[in-house]
Amino acid sequence: MIYYGAMKQLIWMVIALSSGALWAAEGTFSFARGLMRRGMYADAAKELEAAEGKESSLEAQTLLAQCYEKLGKTEAAINLYRGMLREATGATRAGAQLRLGDLLLSSGRTQEAIPFLETVATTSKIPPEVQQAGQLRLGQAYEAAGRPRDALTLYRVLSRGEDSTAAYAKRALAECLAKTGDTEAALKLFDTLLAEEGLTPETREPMALSAFSIAYGARDFARAMAYAQGIEERTL
Repeated sequence: MIYYGAMKQLIWMVIALSSGALWAAEGTFSFARGLMRRGMYADAAKELEAAEGKESSLEAQTLLAQCYEKLGKTEAAINLYRGMLREATGATRAGAQLRLGDLLLSSGRTQEAIPFLETVATTSKIPPEVQQAGQLRLGQAYEAAGRPRDALTLYRVLSRGEDSTAAYAKRALAECLAKTGDTEAALKLFDTLLAEEGLTPETREPMALSAFSIAYGARDFARAMAYAQGIEERTL
């Protein structure tokens, strides 16, 4: 999946924002949060599991699900997010649906993921960051499900903005255009993206590599060479 690491960071940020008091400096679960900040997810999970045994709360469930994700316990995290949907409302519910859809999609369970992502993508009165992240991940789910035209529609809408979600959507749009056979449109969009000022090497190189692959696959070797040379110049 394209730029999945960056997307996962965006979704982590979104669910943190949507959980209200999740990152408050003080509170019942501040000790567990401190352990998590130090990367001690197994210890944090033990603390949260003990808290859950005494009194269940959405905050404990959210933190515990995040620990399970970090520990590779994907199915346990999925079950927790499913359970949260029985009582969560508003932005917290949307955040749980977003993580649930993301985990299912990353696990190859595309058809299970799509309904959760569609709900987030079309729900009003939630933070725009949550809705946009849901729409972007839904586009990726549509691609995985063999529905590139539906994905293109989402990417085109999202790419009109100027924020980080729009930047991801533009690259997704270019790659999806190539998959649907519109190679020229895809490469023109990549040319525009690569010409933008202020791109870091970490951003530029993956885009140039994608553009190189598309041009090479279309047997446009002169263009492919230009992308390759651009990569070399910036990495030497």
